Formats: sequence, C-alpha cells, structure tokens
Amino acid sequence: MVMYRGGSGESVAEAVLIHGVRNSVLAEEAEHEWLVKRLGVPERHWRIRGHSLLDEGGRRYEKTIVALPDGTRKAFFFDVTEAVESQ
Repeated sequence: MVMYRGGSGESVAEAVLIHGVRNSVLAEEAEHEWLVKRLGVPERHWRIRGHSLLDEGGRRYEKTIVALPDGTRKAFFFDVTEAVESQ
C-alpha cells in the first residue's frame, strides 16, 4: 500500500516521501496519484512538463514540473529513495 509522508512537495526540504513502492515505475504512478489528489484532473487542471532525478544528502528525489491552466509552472519534489534502492 502506498503511503505519502513529508511536506507540501514544494521543495526538497518539503518533499513528499513515497513509502511502500518497490520500483521507479510504481513511484511514478504514486507521484501521479498524489498530483491528481492535490491538483485535480490531468490535462484539464494541470499538465506534466518535465521530470528530473536529483541526488541530495544521500536521498533521491524526483522533481516534477507541471503547468497550470493560467500558464504558471510549478515544481513538486518527491523522495523516491525507497523505490530506487529497492530495484
């Protein structure tokens, strides 16, 4: 079962910790689910515009950039260390 812990996802310090996934594919699905719960319907309320993987302080983070309907771009950070180390 996927569980989300941590903060708002608006920075590495406030990253959303994805717990209970065992590979990067499942981690990406969990990120998408979290974004749907927070932002609404994909392609209507937001669109993914980019991904990158970051290493910081011995942890792995997925940075996801989304575009909102008003053109604003927003970055969200997910701690995917558990999923990456489980592979």
